[in-house]
Amino acid sequence: MAAERSKSVQADRTQINVNDAHDVRYWSEALGVTHDMLHDLVRHAGPEIDDVDDELRRRRATGGCELVVSITSVVKYRLPSRA
Repeated sequence: MAAERSKSVQADRTQINVNDAHDVRYWSEALGVTHDMLHDLVRHAGPEIDDVDDELRRRRATGGCELVVSITSVVKYRLPSRA
């Protein structure tokens, strides 16, 4: 069972599942936002990480989002470059 969980987690890092506590913890920390802010971002942008990141950048640029800094988020998460 644990092996299945780790395979499914590693298989899809392009979407955020806000119904999965592990995903909420991981992406909140990775993006530097609270759990509530993550839920709000996904509600507005959809579950695709690229769309969530775009929405987060837009909000930060307009002052509509507070940054929650975590040293592990810098180490764990880096957005793939877009071609």
